[in-house]
Amino acid sequence: MKKEFTELYDFIFDPIFLVRYGYYDRSIKNKKMNTAKVELDNEYGKSDSFYFKVFNMESFADYLRSHDLKTHFNGKKPLSTDPVYFNIPKNIEARRQYKMPNLYSYMALNYYICDNKKEFIEVFIDNKFSTSKFFNQLNFDYPKTQEITQTLLYGGIKKLHLDLSNFYHTLYTHSIPWMIDGKSASKQNRKKGFSNTLDTLITACQYDETHGIPTGNLLSRIITELYMCHFDKQMEYKKFVYSRYVDDFIFPFTFENEKQEFLNEFNLICRENNLIINDNKTKVDNFPFVDKSSKSDIFSFFENITSTNSNDKWIKEISNFIDYCVNEEHLGNKGAIKCIFPVITNTLKQKKVDTKNIDNIFSKRNMVTNFNVFEKILDLSLKDSRLTNKFLTFFENINEFGFSSLSASNIVKKYFSNNSKGLKEKIDHYRKNNFNQELYQILLYMVVFEIDDLLNQEELLNLIDLNIDDYSLILGTILYLKNSSYKLEKLLKKIDQLFINTHANYDVKTSRMAEKLWLFRYFFYFLNCKNIFSQKEINSYCQSQNYNSGQNGYQTELNWNYIKGQGKDLRANNFFNELIVKEVWLISCGENEDFKYLN
Repeated sequence: MKKEFTELYDFIFDPIFLVRYGYYDRSIKNKKMNTAKVELDNEYGKSDSFYFKVFNMESFADYLRSHDLKTHFNGKKPLSTDPVYFNIPKNIEARRQYKMPNLYSYMALNYYICDNKKEFIEVFIDNKFSTSKFFNQLNFDYPKTQEITQTLLYGGIKKLHLDLSNFYHTLYTHSIPWMIDGKSASKQNRKKGFSNTLDTLITACQYDETHGIPTGNLLSRIITELYMCHFDKQMEYKKFVYSRYVDDFIFPFTFENEKQEFLNEFNLICRENNLIINDNKTKVDNFPFVDKSSKSDIFSFFENITSTNSNDKWIKEISNFIDYCVNEEHLGNKGAIKCIFPVITNTLKQKKVDTKNIDNIFSKRNMVTNFNVFEKILDLSLKDSRLTNKFLTFFENINEFGFSSLSASNIVKKYFSNNSKGLKEKIDHYRKNNFNQELYQILLYMVVFEIDDLLNQEELLNLIDLNIDDYSLILGTILYLKNSSYKLEKLLKKIDQLFINTHANYDVKTSRMAEKLWLFRYFFYFLNCKNIFSQKEINSYCQSQNYNSGQNGYQTELNWNYIKGQGKDLRANNFFNELIVKEVWLISCGENEDFKYLN
């Protein structure tokens, strides 16, 4: 088993892997695995928000294969940069903030972690209690980690469940060296050593904030896992045995004094490290244990249907299955709705449904009721923006099985047309209230499915605003550019003013690519480099604004050749300049650079 662990960590602790699969935190599976099997990976701490056909690090990872970027970081004090802030709904009442690190700071942390991978790997291998130390990669899937959990929970007739409150978002970064080296030792050696440097690099990723850590990337999950493995060491020293996934603990016990001893030690460690127990989730289960989250009935729902059944039968059963999963979620079976997408996909694959039948199943619209099952799934996804990637991945899968892109696009366009008033009201509400993921979802569907008539020119220009996150700014810009009748000058004016207003919030010495909107800036400057934003149009706009011109062109926020030299510490600018010059895209413009993403 130790060899298997070592192979896993040698695979993960690689700078290229941690860019390609780590920045947007994607799990990959062993090719030998039965990929048709439905899995329920725990995605705690992961961001399932970003659509990889548009937002990915493929080009950058390929560039890293032949270029050493360490010279941008070696021997220098970490540069503080602002992340991309992107919030998602946690539940009806609360929201969760993701912080996607500036790529410059992410790479500084990436190289440091890989250079010091022994500090992580040795601790991970020695740990007995964690099932999150595998990061859902390769063949360490949900069933395998469940077996580990069950073995750890032998013996007791009761289970104590507890977790930490808002763990990623409230973790005090200075407590990382406290946990690893002890509070006294780390305070005596505040800015030296492995753990203190780790702390410094993490805070640099979030403009020197020490409250919380950047969520949504694999590096942060690796760091928090190291942190919690050291938590486990202290508990193991006291002879406790339990199961842990990130900050979710299950402790088996029989007698009340066992539980109280566990809680006493657990609380002591929490107080020492500014951690807070989530009292709302603390509970005790008694044997025989009931698994309210069992998905066995969901997985077996299509047992009695075969490829010989009629298309109408398949449509009815898929519709019933959706209703069943929604009802299960309502009854407390957490994750039931997310099962809809992989279960339907895997059922169609396992039952070997014919290509033509699949196209008919999802394309057919009932002549009397106007019902279409793909439209029902679309509507379901729009009820919860956290289902965005689930829906798009589902579409890609059934598209490969035979469901035509044209049919899908027409169905989505019809849905958006029939519900245009409500969707426009939602967009306005999400924009005004800073609901990032909900706005992003609608704009993403518009981009992917070629919807060009929901928002007019002025409505798209209203999306170029300080309160909009980088991802939605990019999608809004793509939608604007796809309409050749819209005046580019108006868009340039909005972007110019956006960049001016953003930089006004920083010290004049701060380099632009260390500030907020670094990703949107890169997107704009890259499009200019590719002449998608033509230099002629930009120059014409600059003339209309009476901007001064110098050796590096017009002195405007729109001119990268001018902006890259502005500021005192230019490390971030120099880093991104190399990528721009080498035409490394961070946002895919489509296979033919025409912003088309349907096959």
